Amino acid sequence: PPLPTGDVDRSGLSPDAIQGFAEIGAQAIAFGLTHVVHLSLLGFNAHNAGWGALGYGGDAHENLMHRSGLRNLGYDAAAAVEGILRFQSEVVLRMWRLLEAAPAPGGGSEADRTVVLWLNSGGGKHHDGRHSHPAVLLGDAGGRLRAGRYVERGDRPPINQLFLAVAQAAGAEVDVFGRPEDSDGPLPELMP
Repeated sequence: PPLPTGDVDRSGLSPDAIQGFAEIGAQAIAFGLTHVVHLSLLGFNAHNAGWGALGYGGDAHENLMHRSGLRNLGYDAAAAVEGILRFQSEVVLRMWRLLEAAPAPGGGSEADRTVVLWLNSGGGKHHDGRHSHPAVLLGDAGGRLRAGRYVERGDRPPINQLFLAVAQAAGAEVDVFGRPEDSDGPLPELMP
């Protein structure tokens, strides 16, 4: 389909398009076309995309993550972040529901064999989220991860440990994710 009309760098993709991409990803897993889906929920030109379709126009990266120019946005920045996160959580939940409804070979659903990792895109060292990397995991990859828990690490482990735990749960035969000096093995709280 053609690109959306208007200034897509500032308005971002429509919520319907983002939902559509999520549904395509879930269906690709359900039909065995792929085992991995990466979905950026930031929209077109992700770094500086706006969320105009949700009512939060402008440069979301600079305005919300760097907190510059908050007084001239025309909307409350905290409410914008909450609205964007609520929308993103609805996308992730919709994807998960589709996986729950998709039968898996041998019984159960595709959700029983899957793990969905949703990360805070503002967790970088130069953003206001730099002191934490909130992550939500749905599923346990067929029992290869410990689920049903809330884990808080005050010592801020390298995000590599989380990525390594998920990679190993997905069947990757790796012992390091990223720089070896930053990898102390998979995040122990997630390992069975």
